[in-house]
Amino acid sequence: MMDFDAVRMFLRVVERGGFTSAAKHMRVPVSTISRKVSILEDDLGVPLLHRSTRRVSVTQAGLEFYEKCLKAEMALDEAEHTVRTQRDEPVGLLRVLMPYALGLNTIEPTLATFRRLYPLIKLELTFENLPLELIEHGFDVALRRGPLPDSGYLFRRLAMAGAKLVAAPHYLDRVGRPKTPEELSRYDLIAFGRAAPTVWRLRNESGQIVEVAFDPVLAANESMALAPLAVAGAGVALLSPQISRKYIEDGSLERVLPGWDREQQTEIVAIYPAQAALDRKVQLFVDHCLEVFSTWDEMGQVAELLD
Repeated sequence: MMDFDAVRMFLRVVERGGFTSAAKHMRVPVSTISRKVSILEDDLGVPLLHRSTRRVSVTQAGLEFYEKCLKAEMALDEAEHTVRTQRDEPVGLLRVLMPYALGLNTIEPTLATFRRLYPLIKLELTFENLPLELIEHGFDVALRRGPLPDSGYLFRRLAMAGAKLVAAPHYLDRVGRPKTPEELSRYDLIAFGRAAPTVWRLRNESGQIVEVAFDPVLAANESMALAPLAVAGAGVALLSPQISRKYIEDGSLERVLPGWDREQQTEIVAIYPAQAALDRKVQLFVDHCLEVFSTWDEMGQVAELLD
């Protein structure tokens, strides 16, 4: 009889491109996976993998075996899921990947509530702005900003994020307050991303769009760093209401050109592999995120009232 543990190990080797990565994901010794896959090949009488000192690749027979076994694994996981959902509480480790600002400002403060609701779920959080490959790095679910490539993952839209112009009152008292977007190019502007020529596309309530081209005086690849820079008087920044709200409330930042916002909103989504869609832990976490992000519209309305 075929050893399905060996089949699962073979599937992970193919998905992760090697024995070492598969062993790390499955938390077993590399030697165990290598031995199990070799026995599986002997039982089948056909090589499933090409091995070399530098890499592992799948044979044609291995590819066909992988595709059929993956479907079988998903069917077994679905059957297991059907039975496990009858349990009172979800159990196990959930590995989550999220960007720094989004995770630390929006999700992390709510996780104590999530843990109280589901005390048998253990959370492993990784904060990283780079779009790491979920399966390769062993994540169950990730939060992402911006347009998604055609990755084959499932996703659920959580929110749409806008951005507004802000600056410190003492900076504006010194240099004056712009009256039109065209005047912004004469100010010190702080950008998200790299210190390279940048364009802000701004839109007003009547739908007029203005492009502001500039060389930023400061740039950062982390949006959480931009607000303190603006508070210190470094210049004008384009920030989401979720980041700028508390600074506007305490008076350390004020809106610049109220009524002009970033023209395009950024989509916030939760993504996960197809097999993870059957995992109740993933479902509950994504539902939790949907509830958290449902307050973003309210935050946006509060920010408008503070203008």
